[in-house]
Amino acid sequence: MIRIAIVSIFLTCSAGVALAETYQERVARWKTEWREQHPNEPMPSDGVLQKLHRDELIKQSNADWDAGRKKRQEDLRREYLLSRYHQQQINTKSGVKWNDAQWRAWDQRYNAEHKQQAEDFARNWAMMSEMARQQAAQEEYERSLRGQR
Repeated sequence: MIRIAIVSIFLTCSAGVALAETYQERVARWKTEWREQHPNEPMPSDGVLQKLHRDELIKQSNADWDAGRKKRQEDLRREYLLSRYHQQQINTKSGVKWNDAQWRAWDQRYNAEHKQQAEDFARNWAMMSEMARQQAAQEEYERSLRGQR
């Protein structure tokens, strides 16, 4: 159950970048390419095809990571601008005009809050990972006990 939650969180937090192809679609494409390029030769296993296309997989993985990071940076920038706009609206309604030093202080508070959120997330992620590892070890231990009977 915890492993599912971790995977779910990872997928939710990995910037939501959809993969261009599923693994099955990619393997099907590789098999089609193999048949076209190597007629009358036996079809290699999926693992062999994966090894033959290692550079493609690494390149796609890096591209997915870069796209996810870019999207996350855009989301963070949009959140920052929206928060700053809301603060400006509050100031306007209150009849207050902040100087540069006050905006710098607001930026510092904003950054500190988001840094704390990131640290909390990392700490929680580490705790969940450790819990999942302990649960897997406990399950393995219980399986080994059942196997001894």
